[in-house]
Amino acid sequence: MHQYSPMTTFKVQIAATLVSRSQTTALLTEHVSPQGVFVRTDSPPPIGALLRIEFVLPSTSAPVVMNGVAKRVVPPHGTISVPGVELEFFAKDGGGAGQLWDQFIRYVGEKYPESVLRAVMLAQDANGQAQQSIPIRASSGTAVAAVVDELSAGGMFLKTAEPFRLGSILRVTLEDPRNGTQTQLACMVRRRVTGAKQGIGVELMNTSHAQRAALTDLVRAAGPAGSLEAECVTVGVPRAPQRTAPVSGVFVVGVLSASGTSSEARVAEERSVAGRSAR
Repeated sequence: MHQYSPMTTFKVQIAATLVSRSQTTALLTEHVSPQGVFVRTDSPPPIGALLRIEFVLPSTSAPVVMNGVAKRVVPPHGTISVPGVELEFFAKDGGGAGQLWDQFIRYVGEKYPESVLRAVMLAQDANGQAQQSIPIRASSGTAVAAVVDELSAGGMFLKTAEPFRLGSILRVTLEDPRNGTQTQLACMVRRRVTGAKQGIGVELMNTSHAQRAALTDLVRAAGPAGSLEAECVTVGVPRAPQRTAPVSGVFVVGVLSASGTSSEARVAEERSVAGRSAR
């Protein structure tokens, strides 16, 4: 049986939906803990922002709504940590949502102990009902039209009504308006926005500095924002891992740094009395 510090963080990726007055943004968590989550985004809210965060927990498929405050922001131009925002829950204790979240954390610790050390994708969309009712049409190789709206150091925002699944790998094809040359990019869907602004934020994958420079030049050549069209094809979708069998005699300790992130994780194996007697 595993024992964890109350401050342990788990590198578990689940979908989280941030809800504001003008739009909803579906994101992936980078890690989860009893106190909150770190969500990965290149467009984080300001520190101190109060947010409503919606989850559908993989452990129960139950919808859970938590209230949180942005405690730490990692800008997208950083080179050490992934961009995003640390959200700390408040008004959690004593409520049904808080109890469901604590049950989820225990579930993760029991079923996915490896998530203390490495990332684990639990493929559950935060918009559970919509995910079941809306087919992922592009997953079979269908090209979906989009428009490049923004270009950042690590990715793009594409205007599209297609509900691409978070964590999906896309092949994005861009055509140079000057000579018709096509450029193909591998991207991962990191956020999905609905409301006043609709589309997806994608992260560029395995892209060299030269390729990014060429992409910047291509976007500029296309003219004003919204002039460069793209075709997107899903080539991979996230899948939940096989549940790991409990590993007896493992004690995991997570230590938080002053910034609130997991800075150290130690796994120590202890032989049980039964194990010693078996030898």
